Amino acid sequence: MSHRLRKRRLVRERDQRSMRQLGVLFALSAAATALFLFSLRQRVELTRLNYRIEELRGKRAALVETQKELRLERSALRSLPRVERLARQRLGMAPAEPQQMLVASDTGAVVAATLPSTAHGRAEPWRVDARQPR
Repeated sequence: MSHRLRKRRLVRERDQRSMRQLGVLFALSAAATALFLFSLRQRVELTRLNYRIEELRGKRAALVETQKELRLERSALRSLPRVERLARQRLGMAPAEPQQMLVASDTGAVVAATLPSTAHGRAEPWRVDARQPR
């Protein structure tokens, strides 16, 4: 009989309980690995976004500084003494003479106006060019 047993191949039966435990262990390991990788990805993304935020804060600070400089430059360019100086030097303008000024009767405001000359070279005070400004 021992000879017969040798000729027969021994077949090991699979233990269903062990296979289930192994499957559960594999599934739990896969879930833990997936959770770890998801957590790692989130952490890397958070770090990347923090760097981006710091970069944008630096750019914003530079832009705020540039805006302050431009506002200062604009106010310097708009200053009345500068505008008056440029009007005199570049455009050849001069302050209005008293005979070139008219007083508006409704408001009492002084309006500078150039009175047109007549053929004799003198201005007629009653004739004012009433064209609308463009």
